Amino acid sequence: MAMLSANPPVAEMRRLIDIHGAYGVARALIGVLASRRKAPGTAVPARLRGDVGLPPVELEMRRYWEIR
Repeated sequence: MAMLSANPPVAEMRRLIDIHGAYGVARALIGVLASRRKAPGTAVPARLRGDVGLPPVELEMRRYWEIR
C-alpha cells in the first residue's frame, strides 16, 4: 500500500534501485545527464573561417551568436 501513496517517479526510482542496485541506477543517470551536455565547438583559426573579410557589424553579430 505504501507504493500507491508514493509519488510515481519516486516509486519508479525505488523499483529501479531494488532491481538494478543504487550504483547501476546512479551510473545510468550520470550517463544520461552527461549525454545532454552541449559539446564544445571546434576551434577554427580566423584565417580559415568563412567570415574573414566581412564588415565589422556582421563580424560582431556572428561573435554574439557564437557566444550564445
